[in-house]
This record gives sequence, C-alpha cells and structure tokens, in this order.
Amino acid sequence: MAFGLVCAVLLLYWQTQGHVFLYDDELYISENPFVLKGLSKEGLFWSFRFTEEGTTYWHPLTWISHMMDVELFGVNPAFHHLMNVALHALNAMLLFGVLRMLTGRMWESAVVALFFAVHPINVESVAWAAERKNVLSTFFWLLTLAAYSWYARRNSIGRYLVILLCFSLGLMAKPMLVSLPIVLLLIDVWPLGRWSLPFYKDSLREKDCAEAAIDINRPPAWVLLLEKIPLLLLSIAAVWLAISSVDHSGSVHSASKISITLRVANLFTSYLAYLGKLFWPHPLAMLYPYPSSIPLWQALAAFLLQLTLTLLVLTAGRRKPYLFVGWFWFCVTLLPVSGLVQTGLWPAMADRWAYVPFIGLFIILVWGGADILVRIHNSRKRHILAFGLASLIALGFSFKTWAQISTWRTPLSLYDQAIRFAPDNFVINLNYANALQSENRFDEAIIHYKKAIQIDPLHFRPYLNLGNLYMKSKQPRLAFPYYKQAFDLNPDSGQMHLNMGNYFEKIGSYTEAESYFRNAVQLNPEDAKTHYHLGALLEKVGRLPEAENSLLAAISLDPALIEAYNVLGIVYWRQGDMRKTIATFQKALALDPSDSIVRMNLSRAQQEGRMNLPGQEGAVRGTK
Repeated sequence: MAFGLVCAVLLLYWQTQGHVFLYDDELYISENPFVLKGLSKEGLFWSFRFTEEGTTYWHPLTWISHMMDVELFGVNPAFHHLMNVALHALNAMLLFGVLRMLTGRMWESAVVALFFAVHPINVESVAWAAERKNVLSTFFWLLTLAAYSWYARRNSIGRYLVILLCFSLGLMAKPMLVSLPIVLLLIDVWPLGRWSLPFYKDSLREKDCAEAAIDINRPPAWVLLLEKIPLLLLSIAAVWLAISSVDHSGSVHSASKISITLRVANLFTSYLAYLGKLFWPHPLAMLYPYPSSIPLWQALAAFLLQLTLTLLVLTAGRRKPYLFVGWFWFCVTLLPVSGLVQTGLWPAMADRWAYVPFIGLFIILVWGGADILVRIHNSRKRHILAFGLASLIALGFSFKTWAQISTWRTPLSLYDQAIRFAPDNFVINLNYANALQSENRFDEAIIHYKKAIQIDPLHFRPYLNLGNLYMKSKQPRLAFPYYKQAFDLNPDSGQMHLNMGNYFEKIGSYTEAESYFRNAVQLNPEDAKTHYHLGALLEKVGRLPEAENSLLAAISLDPALIEAYNVLGIVYWRQGDMRKTIATFQKALALDPSDSIVRMNLSRAQQEGRMNLPGQEGAVRGTK
C-alpha cells in the first residue's frame, strides 16, 4: 500500500523537476543571502531570529531545510521541487500508517491516504518550492499523531516527551499546527475511545476501539485535558512568535483596514468554497483575492448552512463518530488561516491551507462510503464496487492534478491561469506583467502594468517596473515619467534614487545622475550595487580616485560583483597601473570564467602592457 502511494505521487509530481522558481521563491531560496550560503553558523542563528527584514514569520526549521537543500544540491530548482515531492510522498505514507494504527482499518486508511496524495487542491503545497513549510510541518503533524497513538496504548513520560518533540518541530516548520491539541482531543473520542462524550454510545466505542486493538480502559476526562496543556502552551508560544515576527515587519492588517465584519463574513463563505472544491476542484488559482465586500445574504446563508451541517453531524455522530471527528477536524484546523487575523497579502482562501484540513473531509467521505457499501450483503460485489468507486474518484482527481501541476511550471504559465480567474486584481496583473516582460513580450506587459496602475494608482511598483521595461527596450524618454511617479510615491527608497540615476546617466545628464546615485548610497549604504553604479559613473567622467573608492566599497560588500571588478580594472588601467589592472581582471575572471567582456579586457591589458585610454579603444565597461 505504502509503495503504491509513493508511485502515485511520483507519477503525478515528477514533472516538477522541470519547473523553475516562482513567486516568493526568491525570498525563500534563490535570492536569500543566508539560504544561499547553505548550512552555516550565521544562517542557523539568523533562522531563529525574527527581527530582521525578509524573515517573514518565525519558522526556523523551514529555513534550515532550504539551507540543507542548497548545501546538498546548490540552487538547482529541480532538486528543491523534488524534495517537496518526497515530503508529500512521505506524508501520504505516514497518513496511511497513522490511520491504520489508530483505527485498525487498512482499506479505508489506504483510500484516505490515496485521496490525500492525488487531490488537486494539494498541488500548490507540493509544486511551489516556497511552500516547503506546509509539507514539512505536516510531516511532523503526522509524526505527532503517530506518537500520540503509541502513547495512548501505554502512558509513559518517555512517550509523552516524543509527542512534545514532534509537535515542537512541527511548530518550528509552520505555526499552523497550533490547532493540533484540539485534534488530539477529537481522536480521543474516535477512534481511540479514550473519551466518551454524551452522544457517543459505549457499545459503539467498544466496537471501534476493538478494531484498533487499543485498551478501552480510559483515564478520567480531566486527565485527558491536563495532558493537552503542555501542547496548548507550545501552541500559544508559537502564535506569539508568529504574530510578533510579522508585526515587526508591519504586515499585520488592523481592523480599520479590513473590518471584523468582513473577516467573519469571509470565514463562512470561504468554508463553503472549500467544501465545494473537495468534490469539484475547479477553478484552482494561486491567489483568490480578498473581497472588498460580501453581501449580507451570502454571509448569512453560508452561516446557516454551516450551522445546519454541524447540527446534522452532531446528530448523526451518535452512531457514526467519524462524522463528528472528521467535520471538526476540518473546521478547527482551517480556523488559524481563516483570515480573522490578517497578515501580509492575505487572500480570501488558498489551496495550500486545505492540505491538512481536507484529511478530516476525506475521513468522512471514505468511512461514510464504507458504511453505505456494507449494506451490500454480497462481499464480492461490495469489494468490487468499493474498489471501482475509489479508483474512479482517484483517477478523476489525478487528471485534474496533472493539469494543475503544469500551471506551476513557469511564472508565465502560473499567472496566465491566475489572470483568467482574477482579471481585476492588482497583484496578479503586476506579476503577470513581470512574467511577460521576462519573455520580452513588452506590448502585452505594458497592458497589464497599466491595468495594475489603474487598479491601484498609489502603488509605486507598477510605475517602477514599467519604467524598467522602457529602459530595457531602449526607450529612456518613455521611462522617465514612470520613474518620476514611482520616485514621488516612494522618495525615501534607495532603489528609487538608483533608478533615477540610471535614467539620467543613460541620457547623458551625468550631474543629475551623480546626485541621485549619492542619495542612493546614503539611503542604502549596505547595498553593493549603489556603490558600483556611483563608481562606474565617476570612472566614466574621469574622476578616477573617487571611482576607485566607490568600487572598492562595492567589492567589500559583495565580493562576487563582477561588474565592479571590471570597472575597477579599467580605473587602474586609466591610472597606468597595469599590474593592478591585470590582477583585478583576473579576479573577475576567476568568479566567472565564461564572462567574455572581462576576458577581452584582460587579454587587451596583457597585450598593451602600458597606459591606455580604454574609454575609446581599449577596455569595455559593460559585462554580459
């Protein structure tokens, strides 16, 4: 069974080894200076801090897992994606094993794990490299359940410490595990039978527990509650760390920005939307924009329907306790990401948030189906029908999953799907335009940049990116008004000053360019590229000692900045110091032996062997 689950995951997700890094992957992997160092002492200390820009919320174990990938595989996206796939396969196997351990039911456990493995709503968690935190935390979630099942058979301090360890590691991967103590209380009711609620008949409890071969002599209710308190304290600590870390970055949205009324209305409507995607997972998108308003009748209808379902579950749960456990598993585990607390770019819902909650719905679906089929007295027909239905459902999910995985191949394929779902969303239009620009589809990119400006005229980013597009397409005069607008909206940004300096340098206004470059250095003194651009300009106008100082500052901040070495070599050449010139070009070439411009400059300098004026016929300033 476990081998079959692994094969199902690999058959569907092997295609991710051909995918590239996508949205937010640069923050987590490809442009994160600490992660790019691999496993380092500095990076390990940084992963446990949350007071610095770029750390998002506190999840040190996730950072360490990315560092380990870089240590083992470099920055090759194929291996980062395949590591997510491996974790998803492990999670499917663990889910099968844990459910079988808890319930003693092999076939039902296997089908739940199969649906979990192939359901298309889980694609986002697996195919998105930045969602390592989701698959990794779920791995420890399931390990905690396994440890709890082990502990329930024979209580001991040692076994309880294993529960605490697994739970702590899970919280360090993603704080979504905060609801796990409540889930443990749910499985105390069923299938462990450690807690007999008023609606749960003893005869049924004994039958269910006998299937799992668990001693039904249960401790008092107060003991069950008491043993969850240490776990609850860990959850509270994780919530505090998560809120503190995002609050430090200013990404927590107050009620004045998104009202509590709207948040509650979205909670009820999104719960129903998730239920719909269980049976009909379409459409699926990387972003479901948060609504500006929700009609009162929709929120009220969603609330009444959810209340009705809950009452039905409580009523039917007297004889079918898996209904009670599965439904509240879904409701409770989804609550931390329901949007009542808003942080960062919070959507109305997200596919990745259903990764764990849908397990509860799969339990209802499979155990409920088994209870219906058991009425067929002919066991052979019953088994054939059960196998056929499970295979048909899993096959239907797999076809959709295969297609959905392909949308995560490149930024363009991802946003091409998202723009169809949310054509009037600012973030989608901006990122779709970025993807189009990277493919040199400038005319289409301009349309979506301007659409983003129309949606949110006070956000500087689309103006900035549109200015960059015009500079890239060698139309600097068209770039200026957009650079100027971005600058006016964000005048304290060093990047804005850097862009303005690049524009004026491009059109030959060196005095204005120098002023902006110096402002950029003052605003962002730790950025190597600001020093480099100032130094390159100073070299161009012949102020060689000042250029040397700026370029040396750039190299000290980023010893791998080839452009700075190249221009510094030109400075030494123009100063007549051929020994330093050749040595500097050699350092640059050691960083990237394929850089044809540095190689050309080194060759010319070695041939010249004397002072030359490279601005005219000697060295070449640019790099490839």
